Amino acid sequence: MQRSRYLRDMRYQSLSSDLYKRNRANFMAQMKPRSIAVFFSNDIYPTSADGTLPFKQASDILWLTGVDQENTVLVLFPDAHNPADREILFSTETNEELAIWEGAKLNKKQATEATGIANIQWTPGFERTFHRLMAEADALYLNDNPHARAKITVETRTARENAALREKYPGKSNARRPFYSACERSSRRRRWNKCSALVTSQKRGLSGCCNS
Repeated sequence: MQRSRYLRDMRYQSLSSDLYKRNRANFMAQMKPRSIAVFFSNDIYPTSADGTLPFKQASDILWLTGVDQENTVLVLFPDAHNPADREILFSTETNEELAIWEGAKLNKKQATEATGIANIQWTPGFERTFHRLMAEADALYLNDNPHARAKITVETRTARENAALREKYPGKSNARRPFYSACERSSRRRRWNKCSALVTSQKRGLSGCCNS
């Protein structure tokens, strides 16, 4: 367990949760009233037999939370009736055996310290909580890849989850992502500047966070 934590910490130096709080605040300031945004981590991709590729986190959820582990979901709902529901992070429930076989994961206290998000829940509770929140919402932001030249041969977790949410909530899942609204250029410029600071500070691990 100590070796797994050591290897994770050696990838790059952790940054203050204040950075991620500001990133989320900038994003939520561009959201429509009574709207929800949801972000999913990447999958761990298999190679052969029981082998896997090294994990590479989805850029947007990394930029908004700093969490660099799989099976993570971020929900942003700034107009939620309950203030505790305005930022929720869903994460893998960790234990000593999981840490030995898969590496150390964040517990709830560590996740709050790293992200500045008070409401940390285990990922299996996502669907139930999200369905409850959608009853309050008028619009849903889904984190699509808008790159016209992107050649997608392997479905990402984001694409898979987005398809399921569009089917389940067909009348609400048509909001455009704020990063690609009328504020696109200024928003992406701020994102690039912050990503540059991350790369400078962390050297590795976040080097892909500026990629669209």
